[in-house]
Amino acid sequence: MIAVKYTVDRIEEDFAVCEDENGAMVNIEKTQLPADIREGDIVSVENGEAVILRDETQERRKIISQKRKDIFARKMKRTD
Repeated sequence: MIAVKYTVDRIEEDFAVCEDENGAMVNIEKTQLPADIREGDIVSVENGEAVILRDETQERRKIISQKRKDIFARKMKRTD
């Protein structure tokens, strides 16, 4: 079976609401995910086994953080 990647959008009660690589939203029971799952984590699911892709998650968080800094910097320039 082919591994499927998801990004955890949010966690609601017993489910993690995740987005797949095609942009479709799916609910995955938290019991099927690692106990330390968090919003924003990238998860690979293969044969019913879910693994947090920590390197990809960290890289994505860096990219998002830089984008936020860039947006903030542009807004600050406009108010000068």
